[in-house]
Amino acid sequence: MTELVLLLGCSLASILLSGLVSCLETVAMLADEFKVRSLVQKTPLSPFKLRMIKAVTDRRDQHMAGAMILQVVIGVVSNSTIGILAFNLFAGYAMAIYMGLSIYANIVFARSLPKVLARAYFETVLVNLAWLMRLVFFITYPAVMATTVWIKLLKLDRKRALRMSELKNIVSFYQEKGVIGHFEENIFQNALLLQQVLVKDIKPSRGMVSVDSTTLLSDLEPQIAGRHDTYFVIHDQEGIMGVVSARDAAMGVMSNRQATAQDVARPVALVDEEITIIDALVTLREGKCSRLLVTRNGMPLGVLSAKTIYKRIFQAEQAKAAA
Repeated sequence: MTELVLLLGCSLASILLSGLVSCLETVAMLADEFKVRSLVQKTPLSPFKLRMIKAVTDRRDQHMAGAMILQVVIGVVSNSTIGILAFNLFAGYAMAIYMGLSIYANIVFARSLPKVLARAYFETVLVNLAWLMRLVFFITYPAVMATTVWIKLLKLDRKRALRMSELKNIVSFYQEKGVIGHFEENIFQNALLLQQVLVKDIKPSRGMVSVDSTTLLSDLEPQIAGRHDTYFVIHDQEGIMGVVSARDAAMGVMSNRQATAQDVARPVALVDEEITIIDALVTLREGKCSRLLVTRNGMPLGVLSAKTIYKRIFQAEQAKAAA
């Protein structure tokens, strides 16, 4: 009787553990940037949960590999233990019946059902069990590194970008389902249109003067006069710290002649001319700045303001409306 209870207990524990790990594996597989960004924006999260979710998303392949490795370990250990116990208890038809029930229970409750539940309750599981996914990752870290080295060797770790055709198909699908109305469709159409506009298609301010951060604004007066489209690129020992337009520099001189360039410098983000203006706006928002220093192969070309980008967007919308 004791051996039977032990067998059933081990079988139940194996199914529950395997089901939980299978659930974590599925969530890691589904945790792409689009789903996670939507989750973070609409759900209030504690700093700890936000940190755990971000860590899982940034190393999604490794966390998925960790869950798979733990799944294999649990399977090998439990099958060996349960097999020995079952062999000592059953024989003949009883053994066949037990094996059949065990296979069915593992397929349904340790594999299939957990994956379906993880997909249905993806956000809830990710928010509440991201810490457990991190724990599994750390426990299996050596094996994960030995496994995921092949991902880097085969160059499978590159982030996949959503193709334009795929985005159009998504819009069409949800429009047919009635989820997207006319207003939302226009938003997506504008996004598709603007996704084709690159930063290099917008003419940045070509006039640039490199200035040390400790330079007095009053010393720049000769260079300010008659250069309304010029930007002063402010730098210190660590590199570029910001930019200031000739107009802002002139106003700074008028308000305080002892002010230095770093006193009026505005934060700037560096972007390549080949990125889209949508990506440029995202960079502005993430960098909390209103100016972009446009580069080509790392060499500065000019300065682009958020105002100029928005004007280009409005022009695209007006052109679309006129058509």
